[in-house]
Amino acid sequence: MAVSATPERHRVLVVLDEGITSGSLRPALAAAGAASHDDIHIVAPAITSRLRQWFGDVDQGRANAALRLEQCLDVLRREGISATGAVGDTSPRQAIADELRIAPADTIVMLHPVSDLVGHRQVDAIAPVTHVAVAPAGDVVALYAPEEVLGIAA
Repeated sequence: MAVSATPERHRVLVVLDEGITSGSLRPALAAAGAASHDDIHIVAPAITSRLRQWFGDVDQGRANAALRLEQCLDVLRREGISATGAVGDTSPRQAIADELRIAPADTIVMLHPVSDLVGHRQVDAIAPVTHVAVAPAGDVVALYAPEEVLGIAA
C-alpha cells in the first residue's frame, strides 16, 4: 500500500480586519498554523462607521477593504501561495457567515490590530477560530482561541 507524501490541504478562511497590513499577513498566518499548501481564502469586511451604515454609505469602507485585500493577495502570490479573496459585509460576523455559506472552512483565522485585543469580535462558527493580534510594526503579539479567553466553545 502506497502512502501519499502530499500534505493534507485545509481550507483556511482569513478575516482581514482594518488596521492589518500586507506585511503582517504572512507571519500572522504562520503563527496561526496555516501552511503554504493550504487553500487560503481572505475576506476583508467593508468596515465603516455606524452612521455611514445607517445612511447606506459604505463605498469608502468597501474601497478600503478592497485595497487591503488586494495588497495582501499580492504579498501571498509573490511568495508562491495560492490565495483567493473577497470584500465582505460591513459586519465581520456577517462577512464570515456569508463566506462559510459559499464554502465551508476547516479553520478561521481572525487578524486584529493589537489595539483590538480586548475588544475582539465573537464569532459563531462551526470551524475552529483562532484570533491573532498584530502590532503596528507587523509583529504577532498574541495568539488565542476564543474558548481559552472566554470559556466558550467556538
